Amino acid sequence: MGNAYLELVKAQRESQKKYDYYFLAVIVTLLSLSIQSYKPSDFPNFPFIISMVWILLLVSFLAGMYRQERINISLLNEAEESWLNDEQTGIARALNNNKESTKSSGEKWTPQEIKQERERFKQLIDKVNENITKSNKNAITAYGIQKWSFIVSLVLYAALKIVNI
Repeated sequence: MGNAYLELVKAQRESQKKYDYYFLAVIVTLLSLSIQSYKPSDFPNFPFIISMVWILLLVSFLAGMYRQERINISLLNEAEESWLNDEQTGIARALNNNKESTKSSGEKWTPQEIKQERERFKQLIDKVNENITKSNKNAITAYGIQKWSFIVSLVLYAALKIVNI
C-alpha cells in the first residue's frame, strides 16, 4: 500500500511539473509573440492597454518562476524532514533499548546526551515543517497571481483586438 501511494505521488508530481513548465512556456511564447508582432498602427486606440497586457504576461511568467522555486524549496525541505525523521527514529530506538551508541568521533553517548540530541532533532523537524508550510503557502499565492494575471492579460488583449478592429 505504501509503495503504491509513493508511486502515485511521484506520478502526480511529474504530471504537475510538466503542466507547470508547459504553462510557463505558453506565457513566455505569448509575451514574445505579441511584442515581436507589435505595430503601433495595429492599435491606434488605447495603446496603453497593450503595455498592460505585456506587463501582466511578464508578471504571470515571473510569478510562475517564483512558484517553481518555492516548490523546489519545499521538496528539498521534505527530503530533509525525511532524513531528520529517520535519524530521530534511530535515536529513539537507542534511548528505548538502552543500547550504547557511539558518536562519529568514537565516544559513547550518555542517555542525557541522547535525550538532548532527540530534542534537537525535534526542533529541527519543527523548523523544517514550518519552512514547508511557508513555501507551500507562497507557491499557492504565486499560482493565483500567475493564473489571474494571465487570464486578465488574455481578456485585455481580446478586448483590445475587438476595439481596434
